[in-house]
Amino acid sequence: MNSLYIDGVVLTPLRKIKVEGGDVLQGLKSSEDCFTKFGEAYFSSIDPGAIKAWKKHTIATLNLIVPVGEVLFVLSEENGKFAKVKFQEVFLSLEKYNRLTIPPNVWFGFQGLGTESSLILSLSNIEHCSNEIVRADKNEFGYKWV
Repeated sequence: MNSLYIDGVVLTPLRKIKVEGGDVLQGLKSSEDCFTKFGEAYFSSIDPGAIKAWKKHTIATLNLIVPVGEVLFVLSEENGKFAKVKFQEVFLSLEKYNRLTIPPNVWFGFQGLGTESSLILSLSNIEHCSNEIVRADKNEFGYKWV
């Protein structure tokens, strides 16, 4: 488990277990520190070059895994009205097989990389609730997307 510079954000290496006929990909165990409780699991797809940014959850903790394709996640702490924003970049894919844990009140966006659509598994500690999500335009933070 690796803590990133943003408080509470964690990158956890996951196991890929070789099995004849197809691998088993570890996701999340209830015994791990990043697990608080189960609320909802859902998959999101993102096309190559597409950008989904920015949002922050005010209640939900997300555990994100990319078993198919490659996705760039960009995280940022809010600093005033986005002044002097620091960015943390995290690349997730089957080759970089990790789980990204994002606690509440951390801004993030993501971009599909490669030539095929990517698949993101999101394991949240609460069921989806649009009232706890804050959104900003993809250009709001001044991040230069790939």
